[in-house]
Amino acid sequence: MSFYEEVGGHDTFARLVDVFYREVAGDDVLRPMYPEEDLGPAAERLTLFLVQYWGGPSTYSERRGHPRLRMRHVPFHVNPDARDRWLRHMRTA
Repeated sequence: MSFYEEVGGHDTFARLVDVFYREVAGDDVLRPMYPEEDLGPAAERLTLFLVQYWGGPSTYSERRGHPRLRMRHVPFHVNPDARDRWLRHMRTA
């Protein structure tokens, strides 16, 4: 059994990402890094990524190709403060 299955599958990751993006929405450092007015598309991408990473369906790669996380995040200035905020919001979630 994969970690994905053990923790409850897609719904578990969707809930985690929902809480995470509620936190990000109120963060004056992280929120400007998301060009879309609506965080919904970003939440969907993160959900699909986490689902795939932890052993669920490979929908992320099927829709978006290889994650290439470093390349996808190059445009953003992720300094130690932004990193710590991201981690804090993920831990809250």
